[in-house]
Order: sequence, then structure tokens, then C-alpha cells
Amino acid sequence: MQKALLSFFILSLSFSTAWSQEKDEDFDLDSLRIESSSANSHFLHFDSTNLKPVDFLQLYRPLPSPRSPLARTSNIGMPLHSFQVNPQEWDIHFLQGGYRPYILGDKNLSYYKVNRPITILNYMNGEEKEQYFEVLHSQNLGEGLNISFKYDRVNSEAFFPRQLTNHTRFHATYNLQSRNRRYQSHGYYAISNLEAQESGGVYVDEATEESNNTALLGVNLLRAQSRSRGREFGIQNLYKVLQFSDDSAKIDRDYIGLYHKFKWNRSWRNFEHRVNELDRIIDNFQFDSTQTADSSMVNVFSNEVGLQWNEAFYLGARQRDYRYFQNTLTDTTFNSQHIIAGWSDSLLAHHWNAHFEKGISGYEEKEILLKARVSGKLKSIAYALFFNLRTDEVDYFTRRQRTNQRFENNSFKSTAYQDFGFELAEEKSGIQLQVAVKNLTNYIYFDKEAKIQQAEDDIQTVSASLIKRFHFFKHLQLYNQLTFQTISNEELLPLPAFSSYHSLFYENEFFNESLQIQIGADLWLISDYNGYAYAPDNSQFFLNPSDRALGNIQQVDIFLNFGITRNGRFFVKMENILQSDYDEASERVYQYPVPGRALKFGLSWRMVN
Repeated sequence: MQKALLSFFILSLSFSTAWSQEKDEDFDLDSLRIESSSANSHFLHFDSTNLKPVDFLQLYRPLPSPRSPLARTSNIGMPLHSFQVNPQEWDIHFLQGGYRPYILGDKNLSYYKVNRPITILNYMNGEEKEQYFEVLHSQNLGEGLNISFKYDRVNSEAFFPRQLTNHTRFHATYNLQSRNRRYQSHGYYAISNLEAQESGGVYVDEATEESNNTALLGVNLLRAQSRSRGREFGIQNLYKVLQFSDDSAKIDRDYIGLYHKFKWNRSWRNFEHRVNELDRIIDNFQFDSTQTADSSMVNVFSNEVGLQWNEAFYLGARQRDYRYFQNTLTDTTFNSQHIIAGWSDSLLAHHWNAHFEKGISGYEEKEILLKARVSGKLKSIAYALFFNLRTDEVDYFTRRQRTNQRFENNSFKSTAYQDFGFELAEEKSGIQLQVAVKNLTNYIYFDKEAKIQQAEDDIQTVSASLIKRFHFFKHLQLYNQLTFQTISNEELLPLPAFSSYHSLFYENEFFNESLQIQIGADLWLISDYNGYAYAPDNSQFFLNPSDRALGNIQQVDIFLNFGITRNGRFFVKMENILQSDYDEASERVYQYPVPGRALKFGLSWRMVN
């Protein structure tokens, strides 16, 4: 099936160049320009991509929000979770647990438009075999077709937990517009192969003197293995059945079109563990106490068809077909049907966006999704109001699953989430503010014994995020990003009330702006919180079983960034300079300390034809 889908993807590209000769009048051919659009949308809205040479180059981690503090278990590629309260989205990658942020899909992919072929190479190297390599290529074949691909590889041997990651990811995208703009198509294919060797964390031996600092586990790297794979293929086609306009010279005419969206994705996870008397990864085994090899797999096929009027309104219906398979013990199929509607337009000097989904039959019959946003501008202040509501069925494997360590047979209620709030952005001062009120109903969590539970009462949170960048003394800059949140039940959501990121640096240009230099320091602050522990057998985070709080972290990195013309970039940094090689106080996840002082460097080169 995978080969057939990939062959279809390549074949569709081979026929596409004949459709792709219409020139985009707004596209500047005299200078390099890159535009990108999120793949997770019914409409493609391309915005210019920031090509500033060196800003935040030192934040090399392959994450969607590298400036936001995260609870990570150790080096690059290790399991992590956000410090923010987010809705519980029960997609099929829930079984990947702490590795879920590394799985590629339409939610973290982009489509591109470029006026000149471009290739970007990135490489980072650190201690303990920590490496990150990335290559991105994008080019237009004719003015109506763009193809892009990206490959990255992460491998790292953690300092103390004796873990090893070896991740490989690849995705390819295309977006196509026919000569007369009547037919549009865009699609992607994404592969995520994640491999990790688990140890169960670091613990301090009470019988050992403090001067000895720590007693490491006697666990070899090949003792426990976790392997995760994600595959996703998606394609969306639009044909404008009717085109009409009072202005015959108008290129983008009003239209009514038919659209079709197809998506196939697969999530697979395998955990293998060989036990000896020194291992304490798992305390209780349900079946075999000497060896286990658990495999779980989910397949989903999704088809959606509907009508679209301009890039303003759509109405459609979708069917999803699921297959859950696990160790020959589970082989279950079911389907769900949804209706979908959306609206995006300007009205009363404001821009309005709304998206609605409702399950009408099948496993997800009770599901509801509503997103609404209105934005406007008053002089130099841009503002927006938003409201989100969702009700989701719990993932099937959360209700029914049997592994060597766990046996799940739960009757969980649907989870629900609501939030509302506002955003402000003031142009002159550069201040950005977001305030949100959130409510979670039937929240699902893993308790202190790593057993899955459902909360009886609702949980409310209020959060505020502030971003401000200062420029002073001509060449000095200070970037600040602060987040505050209050949580009504910190026992079940043990996250920090405050976290922030600050970057102070000197910036200057030399040799007719051919060389750009930044030298400075990054500061991360995280307040006290109870936090989570990590269970390697299912890659999930569960409530901290100890009485010792986590957090109260001050991490300082110093860095030097170089930009050479517009093509070359290079950084050197000393990470976590205030911390010794091992410090229990650095744990953001229980028994998983963040490495201390470590020298890292990286380079990036952009090649333009």
C-alpha cells in the first residue's frame, strides 16, 4: 500500500507540469522570495518566510516552538511535553506518547512558493554523539507548480540516563495550479522513523555519599528498545465548476467548486524489553517477567468531498475508516462519518474565520469541533478574539489494550475542551499579548502508579503570554517571552505557573553588511511544579510519584552567531553554563536530569540557483 501511494504521488507530479504555466503577477522574479502556507487548512494562504540570517540560530532543536520552555528528558530527540495546558487531541499518534511531537503530519508541514530554486543545509553537533542534520529543497516547475522536500536526522546518546535516539524523518510536498487557474491540487507524503533505547532514568542511591553525586543504572543501551513509525499521505483537489465575474480582465474570478480531500496515515509502535535484576524500568509485569515485545498499529483512511465558494465558504462530508491491530490480540475495524463547514471572509472592517465539524454516525458520532476567530486593527494595534470548543472520543487503545505491562479495559467518557480569549499586537512598541481562559472536562491522565484515570471534575486554567523585544544603545537587543498560568487542580495538571525565555545579545554588521555577528546569552526561567515521571513501556508521562518538586530552574546559555552574506550561518554555544555535569535540581521530568555544561556548534548554508 505504501509503495502504491508513493507511486501515485510521483505519477501525479509527472503530469503536473503541463498544467503549471500560469505566471503569478505578484511574484517578484528579481530577488529571492520564499512563501509558505500551512498544510492543515482547506485554503492555502501564502505568507513571506523570514530569511533574516542569524536570529535565534542557536535554538537548533527540531521543534515547532523552540523559544518556549519544554519539559524534556535529556538530549535532542528525547521524549518531551509542553508546559502549556492544551486540549487532549485523540489522534492515532497518541500511542507515541512523549515522542508524539516528532511525528510529521499535515499539522506541522508547509507548502512553499519560490521564485528561484533553493536548497538549505543545516548541521549541529554536540557532546555525547549529539547530531542534527537537515536538508530542505524547494523549486517551482513553471510558475504554477512547486515541489519541495525535507529530510532530517537526529541521533544522540544522553549523558546520564544512558539513552540513545536515532530518528529519521522525510516529507515531500507539492502545490499545483493549472494554466487557467481552474484546477488546483496540493499534497504531501511524510515518513517518521523514531528509534530510542530506554533506560528508565537516573536515581540517586541513598547509600552513596553525596560527594559521589549519583549512582547510574547498570543498564546497557540495547536492553530496552522503543521504535515508533508514522506515515501520512494527503492530497486535496479543487475544480472550479462555475467561474463568473463582472470584470472580464479579473484573474481570480468568483467561483463555485468541487473539492476532494484524501488522507491515509499510520501509527506504529514497538517496545521490547529484556530484564535482569538491575533493571527497574517496569515494576510490575502482567505476563512475562523476563522478556516482552509489544507492537501496536493503527491505520486510518479519510475521504472528504464538498462544495467550495471562492476562498470564503466550504461545506462537505467526511468518512474515516480505522483499523487497530496489536500483537494478534486486537484486530478491530470501525468507521465514522462527519459533516464539515467553514467560513473565512471580511465583514464590518474585520476578518472572520470559523470552522465546524460534527460526527453524525460511527465511533466518533459524539464528536464536535468549533473554531471561531475575528480580527481587526485600530490604528497601530492589531487585535483578535477567539473561541474554541471540542468534544472528542477517547482513542480506542486508551480504552482497550493489552501489553506485557498493561491491560486496559476502560469505559471512558468523551473528553471536552473549551477556551476563549484575545490577542493584541502593538506595532510601535512591538508588544504581543495573548490571554486565554480554558476548561477541560473528563480530563484523562496517568496517575502516580502510571495507571490511566479520568478526572471527575472540570479543570479550569487562565493563561497569559507576553512577548516584547527591546532595542537600545544601537546594537543591543533584548527579546523576552513570558508565560503565566493558573490551574484549578494542580494535582492532576502539575505544570509551572511561570516560565520564560530571554535573549540578550549584541548585533552588528561588517564589510558592507557581508558579515553579521550576534554575541549574547539566553536565559530560561521555570518556576516550581510537581511535574511528571516517564514510563518507557508506553512512552507516556505520569504524575510524579515522589514528594520532591521539580522546577525552580535557571538555565543560561552563551552563544555566538555569524551570518555570512545571505547564504552562510554558523553558531557556537555553551549550553547550561550554571549547572555542573549532573544536578538533580535540573530535572524537568522526574529522574531525567538535563545535561550540564556542553559545547555545541552548528552551521547552515543556503544555495540559490
